[in-house]
Amino acid sequence: MEAVELCQDMHRVGMAMDVVTLRVVAGVAAILGAFEFCRNVHVYALKVGLGRDCFVVSELIKSAGKAGETQYIKKLVPAVRRHTASLYSLAISGYHSNGCQGEAVKLAEVLLSSGFNLREGDLVTVLNICHSKKEVQQIHAYIFRTGNLSYTNVCNSLISIYSEIGSLIHAESIFKTMQSRDVISWTAVMAGCIKNLQYEKAFGYFSELRNSGEPLDQHSVANIINACTGLEDMYKGKQIHSLALKLGLLLSDFISASLVNMYAKCHHIEGAAQLFSNTLFPQNLVMVNAMISGYCWNFLPQKALLLFCREYRSGLCPDHFTFSTVLGACADIGAKGAGEQIHGHLVKIGSEYLDVVAGNAIINLYVKCGCIASACRFFHSMRGWNINSYAMLMLGYIQNRCSDEALQLFSKMQHSGLHANRVTFARILRGCADLYAIRLGRQLHASIIKMGLISDVYVANALVGMYKKSEGWVESKRDSKETLAPEQDTKETEQRDIRSTLEEIGLFKLEEEKDVQTFADARKVYTRAASVLGHDLRTHSVIGNWKNDRVLLNHKNSEYQENGGEPVKLFALLQEDSMKSDKFVLLVITDNSNLKTKGAGFINAELVRRSGMPTLFKYSKERNYCGCHAHYLST
Repeated sequence: MEAVELCQDMHRVGMAMDVVTLRVVAGVAAILGAFEFCRNVHVYALKVGLGRDCFVVSELIKSAGKAGETQYIKKLVPAVRRHTASLYSLAISGYHSNGCQGEAVKLAEVLLSSGFNLREGDLVTVLNICHSKKEVQQIHAYIFRTGNLSYTNVCNSLISIYSEIGSLIHAESIFKTMQSRDVISWTAVMAGCIKNLQYEKAFGYFSELRNSGEPLDQHSVANIINACTGLEDMYKGKQIHSLALKLGLLLSDFISASLVNMYAKCHHIEGAAQLFSNTLFPQNLVMVNAMISGYCWNFLPQKALLLFCREYRSGLCPDHFTFSTVLGACADIGAKGAGEQIHGHLVKIGSEYLDVVAGNAIINLYVKCGCIASACRFFHSMRGWNINSYAMLMLGYIQNRCSDEALQLFSKMQHSGLHANRVTFARILRGCADLYAIRLGRQLHASIIKMGLISDVYVANALVGMYKKSEGWVESKRDSKETLAPEQDTKETEQRDIRSTLEEIGLFKLEEEKDVQTFADARKVYTRAASVLGHDLRTHSVIGNWKNDRVLLNHKNSEYQENGGEPVKLFALLQEDSMKSDKFVLLVITDNSNLKTKGAGFINAELVRRSGMPTLFKYSKERNYCGCHAHYLST
């Protein structure tokens, strides 16, 4: 700032700046990231005839990159009188850091074909924009051909990028053939092993690092803590904790956060909480995030929410990771109200569209709380999606029996250019094991074959599970149709066969002795029966709560409400002329203590009409049950 003030004083007294001064001032603008000041310097340089100087423009490009002004970079690059490798590298870095991958690649191609003698930093910049194995191998071949593999930083970058794309063999090969290694080299190869789940191999490299005499730094220790986390080996984790304490590395916030994460993932949440409470970094976002995610990992979402509220009231400024983790905690306990408050806060601060991870957490919240309409609305309002965005909404559609919508969303995902990975396919396939979603499962199967993932064990197991379950459901549907055939001789035989068939598909019958399911499973029983009986099933719900002596009827899109009515009125709808013997009632009886389902059974509607219903409800009152939920289904 003092340099800027001095520059302003020079301009005020009329002292002109030469090319050296302009280079220094442009560098100051780049350090401060002050884009308006940068533009003023550029205008001045153009006025005095120095606007095409390579070094001045290079500093201006650096400043524009920090400010995210990629269009300004596009104007500056061709304005230079004489291009250099350094100028191209700065422009590539500016594009890459602001997500303009296409522009960065085009400029990298120009740089590599320009014939410039590339230095260490230039090669590292080009390597950083590589995303595929083919691109990395092309740059690797170029480096080998030009004799630049002697650079330690270039080899370190190659190790990191090969590890990132999953080619650990190439990364280790480069590490073993390096002429000289530093602690960054060791850290890079350990990080590659951890990323590729080779935790024991990472410990081997760590032992070699200690024997080599290279001093440990916070990054190498943080990586080996992550290896302990991956192995869930708390014994080794405690040893590394002691080593970090001995080396004085607990003064680093991300070392402490890594240890908190390690204890939490090793299911020693008390140790994580103790370390968090004794931290040297109160109100530190990294530490708070580690502790909140640790609570969620150990199935303690309530504690995660309490910690978040306490830290937020103390002045913590959450980031997108914090919000997404807390939204996940809300989804786990069905705290829709708290989740909506966080969603509202994100809308208020204008951040909900900036990060796809937070957006996915909002979709997950609404799906798990059963608000599929809200999840769908938010999904279509997002500015960007990734594969998890589509997968979460598709699972929501499947859970709500909207398989056609799930199919349309899958088609949209394919046309968007996004491709599901093995984990995403397996997640969706596990939800496709009923008759309504089997078409989606077959579409996924076709895409899996097309993408060459059919040989993956994880995906193959999910496919086998899906077809195995759906085969059983189809068999049950065929048996149920035969059982419900109208050629049966007597109504009593029909009732017995219906009950037998429903028991075969896994529905439970009325039991007086013990609680067999939770209250929430009543709906699952109903939907499971609906999926067996076919796509043309018409459903109506009749719900009575005898504790409040109140009846709510929902029949043929009309609502009726009776106060103080007798139980027999509840089933007056079963008396209508259109009622045939192929209709039956699912009766679910609950107790009044903790809303446990005491039992459930199916009663043929024709027999219900003949024998009358007061006996059934008399049973529920005598047993002191508070609710009786009846769903009647039409095949």
